[in-house]
Amino acid sequence: MATSIIDGTLTEIVAGRSMKNKFTIYKSLTFQRDDGSTEVLKRQVVRPEIADLLKPGASGRFYAFKAVDMKGVHGVRLDDGTSVYAYHASNLKLFPILGAVNLAWIVLMVFTRDSVPMLGVLVLALSIFGFFATRRSMAAAKLQFDTDDGSVVTSSAKGIARAVTSTASET
Repeated sequence: MATSIIDGTLTEIVAGRSMKNKFTIYKSLTFQRDDGSTEVLKRQVVRPEIADLLKPGASGRFYAFKAVDMKGVHGVRLDDGTSVYAYHASNLKLFPILGAVNLAWIVLMVFTRDSVPMLGVLVLALSIFGFFATRRSMAAAKLQFDTDDGSVVTSSAKGIARAVTSTASET
């Protein structure tokens, strides 16, 4: 699971499909970073709370994630002070259901045919891995959003902070 932060302005949105009140999948989101570079995020899944804020011209800090099987924007802190966190975690429901169905299939096959379906075991293992990976991804995204105050620190400001810290520690 990886998280990233984009400081900049949303310049272009290519709409994809949407399930009202569930999620929106954008084909691409194009950002003009504060340093002048451009970043394009493809196939991004977002919850409605975030989708409402993703409009061309929206400027601020955008929090992105990449999980096992999806990627998206999980948080936004706009320059106007608006701050929203919403992680799309539909897989937390999907993986346990998939695991339960496969476990039932394995048990049924063991009792009726005296054999263990290897495909069932593989899918069960993948569903267990997927569930815990999604939980870990969601926890990392929440931690990233909660611990970040939204302030932008430039490289020159970092140098000043280091100089002030070293001067203070010498006295």
